[in-house]
Amino acid sequence: MAQKAKLRAAYNERVAGFKRYYKESSEFREAFRSYLLRYNTKHALEQCEGVAQTLLVEFAKQPPEAIAKAKENHKRYPCTWTYALLSRLADYSATLTEGQRRADFPNSGNLLKAHANDFVDAYIVASGGKCGMLITNDHALIDKANFLYDAEPSLIRIQAFTVYDTLIAFNPPNGGVRDRSREIP
Repeated sequence: MAQKAKLRAAYNERVAGFKRYYKESSEFREAFRSYLLRYNTKHALEQCEGVAQTLLVEFAKQPPEAIAKAKENHKRYPCTWTYALLSRLADYSATLTEGQRRADFPNSGNLLKAHANDFVDAYIVASGGKCGMLITNDHALIDKANFLYDAEPSLIRIQAFTVYDTLIAFNPPNGGVRDRSREIP
């Protein structure tokens, strides 16, 4: 709990700085808009480079040049980039007020809808970054993960589904096929 409180405090401090810059600087707001318009492309990796570098260099004890290799072969680092991309998206979401999001990014849907646990979700989803499937009923998280998965080229390996989605697609492990004419309970 103490570690989680420390992480939340550091996150809140970082977001407070982003909010201040967004409010005070038209250059920051323009860069912010530009970054979001390219977040579904490989440009998002550049926006998350600092987060990924922290993971690779500080925590994984890789040499500083490891980030260039990780960007070049981002699919070989699914957990690193899943965390970095969702973490940065959490930063972007938390930076905006609800009014700013509606006014400046009206078509963003759940993508920029902030939740206090977004930065924690980045850790959770990244831990399964290699497996390819996240099952959750958090529709905003589903939208965020699938946005990154659907990017051109795909930026992460993991796709997200609701529990109901998985029940529809489920086939029993005994080699049989679920009777799809019956309704899901």
